Amino acid sequence: MLRVEVTEVYPFPRDVVFGFFADPARALAAAPPDSGLRLVSILPDGRYEVEARRWGLTRRIVMRLVEVRPYDLLVEEQEKGPLATWRVERWLRELPGGTEVRETAEFEAPGGLLGLTLTAARVEAELRAGYEGRVARVTALLGGPA
Repeated sequence: MLRVEVTEVYPFPRDVVFGFFADPARALAAAPPDSGLRLVSILPDGRYEVEARRWGLTRRIVMRLVEVRPYDLLVEEQEKGPLATWRVERWLRELPGGTEVRETAEFEAPGGLLGLTLTAARVEAELRAGYEGRVARVTALLGGPA
């Protein structure tokens, strides 16, 4: 299992940042434009479907919010998708003038033929690239500093 951790600070109150990341449509809108991610549907049981198009392949991913502690923690896991496992924890902490988000992504690369191109190193590199500029993208989507 590989792990990537990032800490970001957003210029908004914790409830606003929590609401943003708790909404799959808004959270996916903060992905880099070239990420190839598209929300397909939100299901009433806390699951949502994402279409991921990368390297000429389209994959359907089913994610589930498995733990929600309002304003403190969001945990989501992949139920179905290209990776062997995928889990993201987002811990939120109020700061003067903003909110700190400490995010940990744990994953295992796929096996089989897909694993020959979608290696752990490649997943990690794409994940880290996705974090670059995310604070600016989220801030813009939320209408600038609160």
